[in-house]
Amino acid sequence: MSHQPFETWILDHEAMSAEDRRALKTHLAGCQQCQRLDRRWQAVHQELHARTMAAPAPGFTQRWKTGLVERRAREQRKQAWRIFGILLASAVFILLILSGYFLATTSPTSWMISLVSAIDSSQAFLQWALYVVQSWITSTPLAINLALWMYLTITLCLVLLAWVTVLWRTQSVGVLNR
Repeated sequence: MSHQPFETWILDHEAMSAEDRRALKTHLAGCQQCQRLDRRWQAVHQELHARTMAAPAPGFTQRWKTGLVERRAREQRKQAWRIFGILLASAVFILLILSGYFLATTSPTSWMISLVSAIDSSQAFLQWALYVVQSWITSTPLAINLALWMYLTITLCLVLLAWVTVLWRTQSVGVLNR
């Protein structure tokens, strides 16, 4: 004998229409298996409603929130270290591949020549940049130089102020989430 949908109706009386209730009552009158399920479910249902809800220990919510903030921070640190490790491993891998390629395709003398050339060109660039700055400072009026330095100083101060504000807001949001 099929006990569906009667078993479902026994376990969920709220989803039934009046006609379904009559059909269930008729079925229960002649089916021992469904009567047993109905009695057991009613006993469980009464037992659940007879029990009182246990209250959490004092301070549970605060401890849980604090723990949540700490767990989130710990997970963020772990994720940052994972990303750092992946990037570092990738950089080392690429460096090894390039080193192997250069070892196989070039000679040590060409490495030394390239190194000396890079140092020489860097030194020449720095000398040129210093010459441009010195000639610009000596050829422009003092008022323009002062205005430029004031502008650069104010801009730097505003950037630092914005950075400190972002750090402060981030910290205060973290405190509010606790």
